[in-house]
Amino acid sequence: KTNIKSYEKYNPPSPLSGKDILARGGLYTIGERAVILHRSILSLSENGWVSVTPIILRSLLECGINSLAIVNKDNEYMAFKFYCNEFLNTQLDKGFSQEIRDFNMNQVRQQIVRLNQADQKRAEEYVKEFLKRKEPKSYWYRPEYSNTDDILRACKADSMYEVYKFLSGPTHSSFVG
Repeated sequence: KTNIKSYEKYNPPSPLSGKDILARGGLYTIGERAVILHRSILSLSENGWVSVTPIILRSLLECGINSLAIVNKDNEYMAFKFYCNEFLNTQLDKGFSQEIRDFNMNQVRQQIVRLNQADQKRAEEYVKEFLKRKEPKSYWYRPEYSNTDDILRACKADSMYEVYKFLSGPTHSSFVG
């Protein structure tokens, strides 16, 4: 229903059709992933694989946290960072072929041109600084947010951090689950 409303509001011939393209696309992708993860829990449970559902629940919660990080501030720029983190990480890993790294940099460039001019400049500077890194970047939302707790607090959803911490255990092979 959310995607239908977004389509009605933003797609041509709407005068808003060029607004928030990356944010809307990112949220659509996250929403699709969330639906798939949610539905997989029932399938796994019905087939006797209940013990892996906490891992999927954590992933589902990550979808919500990523959405919050995008919509809470600078939505187009943050959506750019969400899209491009792994494309940029491959640039730091010489284990990827030059062909893959070139393809991924092209993906980054394609996202930059979709931004407004001010955000394009920020994104280009971000890429330039990112490529100076020695290690891949795990948390795409830094430095705007230091961690998931920071995102949840900024959105007044900090009570969810306890759930996130609890579900982090099974993600890292603890007994819970």
